[in-house]
Amino acid sequence: MSKRRSHAFAISALLALAAGLPSPRPAAAIEVDQLDRYIFVANRTSAEIAVIDARSDEVVERLDLATKPESFLLSSSLGLLVAAHPARRRLSIFDLTSKRIAEVIETGFRPELIQLNDDGDLLAAADPEAGRLLLAGLDGRGLRLEIDGLPGPSDLVFDREGARLFVASGRESRIDVVSLAEGRVTQVIDLGAGLPGIADLVRTPGGGTALALHGQGGEVSVIDLPKAEPVAKLRLPGPALRGFPASNSQFFLIPNGLDGSVSSISTWSHRETARLPAAPGVQGVSLGMFDTLGFAISRSHRKAVALDLQDGHRAKTLELPGTPETGISAEAGTKLYVALSSSDQVAVIDLMRRRLLRLIDGVGDQPWAVNRAGGLSYCH
Repeated sequence: MSKRRSHAFAISALLALAAGLPSPRPAAAIEVDQLDRYIFVANRTSAEIAVIDARSDEVVERLDLATKPESFLLSSSLGLLVAAHPARRRLSIFDLTSKRIAEVIETGFRPELIQLNDDGDLLAAADPEAGRLLLAGLDGRGLRLEIDGLPGPSDLVFDREGARLFVASGRESRIDVVSLAEGRVTQVIDLGAGLPGIADLVRTPGGGTALALHGQGGEVSVIDLPKAEPVAKLRLPGPALRGFPASNSQFFLIPNGLDGSVSSISTWSHRETARLPAAPGVQGVSLGMFDTLGFAISRSHRKAVALDLQDGHRAKTLELPGTPETGISAEAGTKLYVALSSSDQVAVIDLMRRRLLRLIDGVGDQPWAVNRAGGLSYCH
């Protein structure tokens, strides 16, 4: 939106408010230069992606990908949606400006894992079973690199500069480091004997620290990412399956399914600094309000639990009117969007007031994945 259009829209909205009239509705189109304001929702029954404008909380677009995606990511720099279709052994690149499939990449393997670099112009895809990796440029430079023989990739993480890709192994306690310049594995980070394979690898937005979560036993390895070496080991109640970084890169939150708690891991001390009570079955956490508030989602109990990260206590529990799947915060961390698969809706939670704000219909049957450009969530 241009400054002139934005200024005119603001004036008309203020005049409508003063007159007691409803504000003008936003145009039903994606403004690609403001991509981070949209929430993209995938469902389990169709190839459509519903697009919600976080300013109005309305569905403003429906994108037809032709083939149902199993996961998807967004590149704000290029205005692209990247979708994985493992059963068809392909990736599709959807242009959000033209609303068309711009490219189909035939991988020759099942791309169960996908990841973008921070600039959004380099895609990594891997097949855990076949041990195969593909690196492909999305900026028209024609970069394509394939690597075989990786021991059961379980997660992919680029460094902040996009010069290296860290490939976690689900079979062994190791991380293979791929140099983009050399086009091969140049280093292996050995996390130590006696540890199981890695369930999740996650790094801070700043790129200084990563956590390797080893799964059911609750073991966690802390890694200095620039040096590519482990610096600490932790044991949590477990299972340690997913980690969620703060936007300020100062800590991670890890749900503990065993006791329904959430652990806070400091990137400074490399220790667990707090363990907050949440809810049984908690499997995901979203952060908001400048990383002062966490919302833990329990699928089995249909709850969203607000965690006060400053005072270290459970602030409020919200009952959700459907089965929650994934969630992501938006609007500068003031709202949380949660897919509710059993009610075919997306719940919008006001993080400032810690209450359910509204339910959005028309997002497809059994919505399960919500994502946005620039978000700290996982690929879904």
